[in-house]
Amino acid sequence: MDEHEGAWPESWDALEPYFDKYGFRVSGWNYETFQKHIWIDFYADSNQLKRKAMSADSPIFNVIGSTRFFAPQIGHDGANGMIHCYLAPCAPDPNPPTTATLELAK
Repeated sequence: MDEHEGAWPESWDALEPYFDKYGFRVSGWNYETFQKHIWIDFYADSNQLKRKAMSADSPIFNVIGSTRFFAPQIGHDGANGMIHCYLAPCAPDPNPPTTATLELAK
C-alpha cells in the first residue's frame, strides 16, 4: 500500500511483482502456493478500512485469510491485525523508557 499511495491491491496481479522482486515466500510458500491458500478481498476500500481501524482497538474487518484449516498464523490478530496496525498504528508503549531509565541501563 505504501507504493500505491495507500490503495488496496486490486488483484493478485498487483501483488505478484513483490514475490518476484524480493523472492518473497510466506511460510515457505511461493506466489502460486500463496494464491491457492490465501484469500484476499480485492473489493475492499482502503479508506473505509482505515476509518474502521481508527474506530477500534482490534480489527473489525476481515479482508484476508486462509483457505486452509491449518495456516500460518501472523501475530495475535493474524493478517487482519497487521493491516489494522498499519492503517491505525497501534498505541505506543504506555510506559516508555525515560532518559533516567536509559542512563541506568548503561
